[in-house]
Amino acid sequence: MKKLMAVSCALLLCVVGRGAAQDTHEVLLKEMVGNLKEATNVLKGVKDEETAKAATPKVKKIAESMKETAKKLEKLGKPTKEQEAELEKKYKEDLGKLLKEFTGELLRVGKDVKGGEELLKAFQDAKP
Repeated sequence: MKKLMAVSCALLLCVVGRGAAQDTHEVLLKEMVGNLKEATNVLKGVKDEETAKAATPKVKKIAESMKETAKKLEKLGKPTKEQEAELEKKYKEDLGKLLKEFTGELLRVGKDVKGGEELLKAFQDAKP
Protein backbone atom coordinates (compact mmCIF):
# COMPACT_ATOMS: atom_id res chain seq x y z
CA MET A 1 0.00 0.00 0.00
CA LYS A 2 2.81 2.42 0.89
CA LYS A 3 4.56 1.56 -2.37
CA LEU A 4 1.39 2.26 -4.36
CA MET A 5 0.98 5.59 -2.59
CA ALA A 6 4.61 6.53 -3.32
CA VAL A 7 4.24 5.64 -7.00
CA SER A 8 0.97 7.60 -7.22
CA CYS A 9 2.60 10.66 -5.63
CA ALA A 10 5.57 10.40 -7.99
CA LEU A 11 3.25 10.21 -11.02
CA LEU A 12 1.24 13.18 -9.77
CA LEU A 13 4.40 15.24 -9.35
CA CYS A 14 5.50 14.34 -12.88
CA VAL A 15 2.16 15.32 -14.36
CA VAL A 16 1.92 18.57 -12.38
CA GLY A 17 5.53 19.44 -13.11
CA ARG A 18 5.15 18.69 -16.78
CA GLY A 19 1.95 20.75 -17.02
CA ALA A 20 3.69 23.86 -15.73
CA ALA A 21 6.69 23.33 -18.00
CA GLN A 22 4.48 23.02 -21.09
CA ASP A 23 3.07 26.53 -20.95
CA THR A 24 4.34 27.69 -24.32
CA HIS A 25 2.76 30.25 -26.61
CA GLU A 26 1.47 27.47 -28.84
CA VAL A 27 -0.01 25.43 -25.98
CA LEU A 28 -1.73 28.51 -24.58
CA LEU A 29 -2.98 29.54 -28.02
CA LYS A 30 -4.50 26.08 -28.43
CA GLU A 31 -6.11 26.47 -25.00
CA MET A 32 -7.61 29.78 -26.04
CA VAL A 33 -8.85 28.30 -29.33
CA GLY A 34 -10.51 25.49 -27.39
CA ASN A 35 -12.17 28.02 -25.11
CA LEU A 36 -13.40 30.06 -28.07
CA LYS A 37 -14.83 26.97 -29.77
CA GLU A 38 -16.59 25.93 -26.60
CA ALA A 39 -17.95 29.43 -26.02
CA THR A 40 -19.18 29.67 -29.61
CA ASN A 41 -20.98 26.34 -29.32
CA VAL A 42 -22.63 27.39 -26.05
CA LEU A 43 -23.72 30.71 -27.57
CA LYS A 44 -25.16 28.93 -30.63
CA GLY A 45 -27.52 27.10 -28.27
CA VAL A 46 -28.85 30.33 -26.79
CA LYS A 47 -32.21 31.02 -28.43
CA ASP A 48 -34.33 32.64 -25.71
CA GLU A 49 -34.31 33.87 -22.13
CA GLU A 50 -34.52 30.34 -20.72
CA THR A 51 -31.55 29.03 -22.69
CA ALA A 52 -29.62 32.20 -21.87
CA LYS A 53 -30.10 31.57 -18.16
CA ALA A 54 -29.17 27.91 -18.58
CA ALA A 55 -25.98 28.85 -20.43
CA THR A 56 -24.79 31.34 -17.81
CA PRO A 57 -22.85 28.87 -15.62
CA LYS A 58 -21.14 27.40 -18.69
CA VAL A 59 -20.22 30.85 -19.97
CA LYS A 60 -18.83 31.83 -16.57
CA LYS A 61 -16.66 28.71 -16.48
CA ILE A 62 -15.36 29.31 -20.00
CA ALA A 63 -14.74 32.99 -19.26
CA GLU A 64 -12.73 32.09 -16.15
CA SER A 65 -10.68 29.63 -18.18
CA MET A 66 -10.01 32.36 -20.77
CA LYS A 67 -8.95 34.69 -17.98
CA GLU A 68 -6.51 32.11 -16.59
CA THR A 69 -5.07 31.46 -20.04
CA ALA A 70 -4.63 35.20 -20.59
CA LYS A 71 -2.77 35.46 -17.27
CA LYS A 72 -0.46 32.60 -18.30
CA LEU A 73 0.20 34.31 -21.65
CA GLU A 74 0.99 37.57 -19.90
CA LYS A 75 3.35 35.79 -17.52
CA LEU A 76 5.04 34.03 -20.45
CA GLY A 77 5.67 37.33 -22.22
CA LYS A 78 5.71 38.11 -25.90
CA PRO A 79 6.85 35.44 -28.33
CA THR A 80 9.95 36.04 -30.40
CA LYS A 81 9.41 37.31 -33.93
CA GLU A 82 10.20 33.81 -35.21
CA GLN A 83 7.68 32.20 -32.84
CA GLU A 84 5.07 34.78 -33.73
CA ALA A 85 5.58 34.18 -37.45
CA GLU A 86 5.31 30.42 -36.97
CA LEU A 87 2.15 30.72 -34.87
CA GLU A 88 0.60 33.10 -37.36
CA LYS A 89 1.38 30.75 -40.22
CA LYS A 90 -0.17 27.81 -38.36
CA TYR A 91 -3.24 29.41 -36.84
CA LYS A 92 -4.11 32.70 -38.54
CA GLU A 93 -6.73 31.37 -40.95
CA ASP A 94 -8.53 29.09 -38.49
CA LEU A 95 -8.36 31.61 -35.67
CA GLY A 96 -9.70 34.35 -37.93
CA LYS A 97 -12.71 32.21 -38.88
CA LEU A 98 -13.30 31.22 -35.27
CA LEU A 99 -13.12 34.80 -34.00
CA LYS A 100 -15.56 35.90 -36.71
CA GLU A 101 -17.99 33.15 -35.75
CA PHE A 102 -17.60 33.88 -32.01
CA THR A 103 -18.12 37.61 -32.54
CA GLY A 104 -21.19 36.92 -34.66
CA GLU A 105 -22.70 34.81 -31.90
CA LEU A 106 -21.90 37.46 -29.29
CA LEU A 107 -23.66 40.09 -31.38
CA ARG A 108 -26.64 37.84 -32.10
CA VAL A 109 -27.14 36.87 -28.47
CA GLY A 110 -26.65 40.41 -27.22
CA LYS A 111 -29.00 41.93 -29.76
CA ASP A 112 -31.64 39.33 -30.56
CA VAL A 113 -32.06 37.20 -27.43
CA LYS A 114 -34.02 38.30 -24.40
CA GLY A 115 -31.65 37.97 -21.45
CA GLY A 116 -28.67 37.82 -23.80
CA GLU A 117 -27.05 41.01 -22.55
CA GLU A 118 -27.08 39.63 -19.01
CA LEU A 119 -25.44 36.41 -20.22
CA LEU A 120 -22.69 38.31 -22.02
CA LYS A 121 -21.78 40.15 -18.82
CA ALA A 122 -20.20 36.88 -17.67
CA PHE A 123 -17.52 37.39 -20.35
CA GLN A 124 -17.01 41.01 -19.29
CA ASP A 125 -16.84 40.13 -15.60
CA ALA A 126 -14.02 37.67 -16.23
CA LYS A 127 -11.70 40.18 -17.90
CA PRO A 128 -8.23 40.13 -16.30
